[in-house]
Amino acid sequence: MEVEHALDGIRQVSFYVIDGKERLANMTAKHGEIWAKAYWDVDTLVVERHQEIVASGLILHSASTSRITLSRDGQIMTVNHHILSGSFDESLTYERKK
Repeated sequence: MEVEHALDGIRQVSFYVIDGKERLANMTAKHGEIWAKAYWDVDTLVVERHQEIVASGLILHSASTSRITLSRDGQIMTVNHHILSGSFDESLTYERKK
């Protein structure tokens, strides 16, 4: 699975294999290596990510879990993010274009 994130003109692409095995998902000079595993939990796709960022001699750890579900009619996708470092939750809802 390929996921593209774009923010302020900066594009980042991560790659996931949905088999529950941890793999390198992305690597950038600015953000370092992003490791992830993706797997199904019944009808929910779960993506667990973690990374270490070295900046100005400091090592910052980041970890998150995303749970992605699709409505029964296939029209709405919900992505629930839980950011472990900082304990932050975010829920995004996407509606299919008609």
